[in-house]
Amino acid sequence: MKRGLSPKTEYAVMEATREVLGQRGLSGLSLDRVAERTEVTEDVYDYYDSPVELAVAFVEYERDRFDEFLMVTAEDPDLRLRALLEVLVGLVDVEDDNLIPAYLEMYARAPEEERLREALLEFDAEILDALAETIRDGIEDGTFDDVDPEAAATMIFVTHMGTFLRKSVDADTAEIRDSLDEFVLSTFRT
Repeated sequence: MKRGLSPKTEYAVMEATREVLGQRGLSGLSLDRVAERTEVTEDVYDYYDSPVELAVAFVEYERDRFDEFLMVTAEDPDLRLRALLEVLVGLVDVEDDNLIPAYLEMYARAPEEERLREALLEFDAEILDALAETIRDGIEDGTFDDVDPEAAATMIFVTHMGTFLRKSVDADTAEIRDSLDEFVLSTFRT
C-alpha cells in the first residue's frame, strides 16, 4: 500500500489505474485519467508524481493481490500448482482486463525506469518463488517426483511469459498450455 493512503483509497486508485491501463496502455496512463475515474481526485495528485510512479504502484498492488491469491489457494501442492497455472498460463484477469499490452509496455520501458524494473522483477521473483515452493512441497509429500524445483519453476515461468507474448498478438495459446503439460509437468508429476 502506498504510504498514507487508506486501503479503500488505494483500491479506488488502483482499480481506476487498471481501467486506464486496460483501455489505453501505459502510454495512455495519466494522473488526470485516473483521477477522473475516482472520487479521491486529490489523493491521486497528492501521492503520485508521475504516470510511471502510478504504474510502479500498480505492479506492487498486483503483487499484493497475488500474495492474497496464494493465501487462499489449496494446501495440496497439485491443486495449488493447478491454480497457479490457471492464473499464469491461462492469464486469468490479465487477459480479461486487457492488461497484456500495458504489461508489455511496462517491460519495454523497464530498462529506462529503474523503479518500474525493480517492481516488475520483484513480482517475477515472487511468482518464481511460489512455483518453486509449491513444487518443493509436492516433492516432500510425494505428490511430485524429485526434480530441481527452481529449474521446473523457471520453465513454467518462461512458458508464462511466452504465453503472454503470444496472447499479445491474439494468437491461440492452447498449444503452449498442452506443451507445458506434456513436456514440463509430466517430468515431475507422479
